[in-house]
Amino acid sequence: MSHSLQSKTSDCLVQSSSHFPSEFLRKMHSLAEVDRWKATEFRSFLLYCGPVVLKSHLCKDLYEDFPCLFVSVYIFLSPTLCTALCDSAEQLLLYFVGKFKTICGSEHLLYSVRSLVHLADDVRHFGPLENVSAFPIESYHHSHRMRGNRHRPPSSTEQA
Repeated sequence: MSHSLQSKTSDCLVQSSSHFPSEFLRKMHSLAEVDRWKATEFRSFLLYCGPVVLKSHLCKDLYEDFPCLFVSVYIFLSPTLCTALCDSAEQLLLYFVGKFKTICGSEHLLYSVRSLVHLADDVRHFGPLENVSAFPIESYHHSHRMRGNRHRPPSSTEQA
């Protein structure tokens, strides 16, 4: 992605934050700060901003595979859809990872991208991704930090 295109895309991401409901604890930051994004920012990008912002900023060849990632993760997050459509979502992820390797090159096929193909197994074993998500812990830390509360977060056994 060229620097000017990255800058325009970043501006759109940051501007999109003004339309987020108050329940979104973190607002989007620029792509220049992606190495400091928290899990909730990646989630917001993947499920809310990315499908809209990328469509208007990426060429068709690069964008057309992103919905496969978006739809499969959406299915895996849904308690009602994850069981019925798990196999379909798995096929979408296999397609996405294969196309990612073709478009971006195998040198960019990082562990995190390759591990996407295993999400379906996790959903089959644990249920919707929300059941194994770090988002509630991050949200807990953020909300207590904002109120000045320094108490310990609930342990994983307390949350279960």
